[in-house]
Amino acid sequence: MENSLEVAALLGSPCPLIVAEARDEESLLRAIRTHAGRQELQVWIWSGLSGLSRDGHTTEYGTSGLPGALARIREVPGPAFFVLCGAVGLLTNPLTLRRLDDTVRSLEPGQTVVVQCPDGDVPAALTALAEDSVSAASSAD
Repeated sequence: MENSLEVAALLGSPCPLIVAEARDEESLLRAIRTHAGRQELQVWIWSGLSGLSRDGHTTEYGTSGLPGALARIREVPGPAFFVLCGAVGLLTNPLTLRRLDDTVRSLEPGQTVVVQCPDGDVPAALTALAEDSVSAASSAD
């Protein structure tokens, strides 16, 4: 997903879950920030090292773990991108994957979770979840 046109097309889609196979985290974040800026959308970023924070703000309390971050994402109002950097390894856990599924299903229109996958090794269950979200978005149109 290094192609900026591909990134822009995905970010403009109504899909609530995008799996971004991107080695370069900063390039992905730059593309998301650019797209979000044009659309006046919030950008929230999670990493296991820093937790969840709105871009340019301090980390939200209790979000260093992915379950806490997913719970906080459910509370954020309005259109936004929620970028989970380096979370793909944690999404092999069935309970964590279920929490992601529940979070994606609870999103408001205009909200999207982006899971950054740096090495292209996307767990099959995550791929299935992303495909289900595409189907759900298509049937909602």
